[in-house]
Amino acid sequence: MKLLRPILLLLVCAIPTFAADTVATMLNSGRVDEAIKTLSAAVASNSRNAEAFGQLCKAYYYAEDYDNAIANCERAVQLEPNVSKYHLWLGRAYGDKADHSGPFAGFSLAKKVVAQFEQAVQLAPKDVEARADLAEFYSSAPSMVGGGSDKAQRMAQETASLDPVAAANMRAQIALAAKDYDTSEREAKSAIQLSGNTARTQLELARIYAKQKKWKEMEANIQQALASPKRKPDDLFFAGELLIGNGRNFTGAIDILRTYLNGPTEEQAPAFRAHYLIGRAYEKIGDKASAAKAYRAALDLASNYRRAQDGLRHVS
Repeated sequence: MKLLRPILLLLVCAIPTFAADTVATMLNSGRVDEAIKTLSAAVASNSRNAEAFGQLCKAYYYAEDYDNAIANCERAVQLEPNVSKYHLWLGRAYGDKADHSGPFAGFSLAKKVVAQFEQAVQLAPKDVEARADLAEFYSSAPSMVGGGSDKAQRMAQETASLDPVAAANMRAQIALAAKDYDTSEREAKSAIQLSGNTARTQLELARIYAKQKKWKEMEANIQQALASPKRKPDDLFFAGELLIGNGRNFTGAIDILRTYLNGPTEEQAPAFRAHYLIGRAYEKIGDKASAAKAYRAALDLASNYRRAQDGLRHVS
């Protein structure tokens, strides 16, 4: 056995390993193709690497390839069923898949969504991100698939002691789902005050105004978010996305997104999606050449991103 140990050690060292910090850098810079290639090699060399499967799920999720995201998150959950984040991301993948499915498939997937979100919260009761996703599901889904405003309100109440800002935002979203706009605005303003005027809470209020087509108020809150000293890099992305998604101030949105791309980018606001949004904005103002350039920049990072593929075909 002593003679075998050096040989076994050499064999282990020869197997490609999963460098989490390298993959995180790839995802933060939006290089999804590289991340998927690296992670696919990692799971091929070690079929029990739950973390690699979980990261691969996230990479596919960001690229909106929900079938592959689900397959990899299901494998991560199978390997390590007691890790909350794998259930959370699996629930998200099921949810976005449901949004792009027919009513019958969506109904079945919705039940899977709530099961995964509830499991994520059960495994990590203090994880406010998981609580927020579950509260959003409860407030927007019908009772026949596990939703209910009463459940959402309880989640917000339980979260208040952990994170008052998150709880206020939950209450704002619950009221918004019920089309109680006055309460929704009041709770969102409470979140702004409790947070010390973070850009993210300003953007949440801007989203509420957008739902009501209060464009002047929406754009004013976006400007306040951009001016906030408590602004994070991805707030720029979400501001630009909010403007373009609502058909407002395309040239301003392009400038905001270019500023985001020039600074540190983050995985939850993928750089390739920023390029895609810029392309969409250029297309809306009739600049097809600039739109095509932006769509190609998105595809350089995420070659299978269907929205950018469709956009490029359209302007070409």
